[in-house]
Amino acid sequence: MKRIFKQSLFLLGLFLITSLGTLPPTKAAWNPTAICQRVGEKIDWHLTRYTEHKDKFVERVNEAIAKLKEINQKLKAKGCDTAKLEADYQSLGTQLQAWVNDYNTFINLLNEAKTLACGQSEGAYKEKVKQARLQIRTVREKGVGIINYYNQTIKPDIEVLKSSCSLFIPTKAEIKE
Repeated sequence: MKRIFKQSLFLLGLFLITSLGTLPPTKAAWNPTAICQRVGEKIDWHLTRYTEHKDKFVERVNEAIAKLKEINQKLKAKGCDTAKLEADYQSLGTQLQAWVNDYNTFINLLNEAKTLACGQSEGAYKEKVKQARLQIRTVREKGVGIINYYNQTIKPDIEVLKSSCSLFIPTKAEIKE
C-alpha cells in the first residue's frame, strides 16, 4: 500500500512538473503602448466600416434622387404638374446633406478619440467616445428618417401623380372595345 501511495505521488508530481511547462504564460506587465496600439487599430477598423457604410448609403440615396428626377422629366413631358415631386426630391437631397454632415461629425469625433487614446487623458477619451455614440445615434435616426420619407411621402406622391395625370395605358381588352 505504501508503495502504491509513493508511486501515485511520484506520478502526480511528475505530471505537475511537466504540465507547468505547458501552461500559458501569465499576463504580461501592463503595457500602455500595446493597449494604445490595439485601441487605435480598433478605431481604424470602425472608421473603415463606417466610411464604407456612409458611401453605400449616399450612393443609394443619390441613385434614388436621380431616378426621381428622371420620373419628374417624363411626367413633365406628358404635361403633369410635378411641383410636389420636385419639392420632394429636393427635400430628400437636403435631408441627405444634413445626414452626411452629421456623419462627418461622428467620424471626426472618432478620430479625436483615437488621438486621445494613448494615455494622455482617459477622461477626455471617454467623453469623446460618449459623444461619438450619441452622434451615431442621431445619424441612425436621420437615416431611418430619410428611408421613411422616401417610402411614406415620395412613393405615394408618385402614385398620385401617375393616377391623376392621364397616364392611363389601355389594356388590350379596352382597345378592342
